[in-house]
Amino acid sequence: MGKRTNGIERVIDETRLTITATAWTQPSDDQPKVYGREVVLHVPLCSDAVIDYAALHGLSKRLEDAAAKSAGTSLDAKLDDVQELATHYESGADSWNVKGKGKAVNVDNMLATLLANDPARLAAIMAAAQSAIDQKAANATG
Repeated sequence: MGKRTNGIERVIDETRLTITATAWTQPSDDQPKVYGREVVLHVPLCSDAVIDYAALHGLSKRLEDAAAKSAGTSLDAKLDDVQELATHYESGADSWNVKGKGKAVNVDNMLATLLANDPARLAAIMAAAQSAIDQKAANATG
């Protein structure tokens, strides 16, 4: 008989826009989990500020996870994995995961596609990039 364990499982329901956290206990390794109390967060009831911050926090954690998956590799290799994921998200992709890992990204085609299909999004990306450049320059001189 193994030791008693417990934890909280999280389930994201994209259809209902909810996040459910459910407590569980497993009396021993040879027994099934016993589920208990659950808490449901209804995302549409959250403020825009909370949702915006949650998006930043989630993306930050996702980039951290990308580096952690590269266990035993150099820092440069870890940063390459983080960069690949960041580029994937900044491309406007709808998928959470990078498909065809290692596939080259043609930035010119990506920008041309954005210009043709969603010029407002391209303008927002360019404005954010310029802001980041300005901030980096201010930090370097200040």
